[in-house]
Amino acid sequence: MTLLHYTLADAQQWAAFSGDENPIHFDLAAARQMGAGQLSVHGMRALLDVKRDAHSRLYRPERYVKCQVRLRRPIWCDTDWLLTPVLAKNRLLSATSVSNPQNGELCLSCQMSTAAEPESLVGKQPCTIAPKTLRELQSCFNAAWPGLAQWQFLDALLFRQLIGDPALLRQENIAALLGPGETSLQQIFTRYPVLQTHQEVVFDARLAGKATPIWPESLALWLLPSLVVGQAEQGALVRIAAAAQLDDLIITNVVTLKVGPVHN
Repeated sequence: MTLLHYTLADAQQWAAFSGDENPIHFDLAAARQMGAGQLSVHGMRALLDVKRDAHSRLYRPERYVKCQVRLRRPIWCDTDWLLTPVLAKNRLLSATSVSNPQNGELCLSCQMSTAAEPESLVGKQPCTIAPKTLRELQSCFNAAWPGLAQWQFLDALLFRQLIGDPALLRQENIAALLGPGETSLQQIFTRYPVLQTHQEVVFDARLAGKATPIWPESLALWLLPSLVVGQAEQGALVRIAAAAQLDDLIITNVVTLKVGPVHN
């Protein structure tokens, strides 16, 4: 068992990499307006530690590995949290949870299992990242969180693409969420409460090694079809997805967000 403790500095560090400027992590007044009692760290930031722990117990994984995450409650800043390895049962390869050490309340869970090969990326919507940006992001990531696996960097990179790439707006159901003049998904963070509830990452087991420099010409990125259920004003579930191929190694990233409802 390990104690986790996050501060505003952790949120700022993750935002500097990911571009996730959701005000519930930085502005106490905005957080309270959206129904939170205090500032919370980004779920994806906490997941860097959780996935590292679960990954550390993978033993000779099969061709593809699935990492499934459920975020049940916010991880508040300036609070102690308990990271606990969970006994892997049935088909699970590894599992980890984060709970409140005061009352045992489960906040976040992560499970790793074997997975089928992802669907072909042929015909999917390509997206791009400038070579200079890729180099800068690798440097930022490795300096902030050294020693993580290659799949964890690609996982984080795909999340960044999902919330910031204007190409996502070519998908009509996503474009319908935005207001006039808005050009990226994360701009809705200032108008609606937005919380991540689930994530599923499938990656080639050969990406389980330590992160190494990626040459831009060896990396290709795609946006996958999204799904929106409901209206943001009353509360909607938004499923966004992306994929990367590093040489011949594939990773997919599916994120589910709860958007809204608006609290008057």
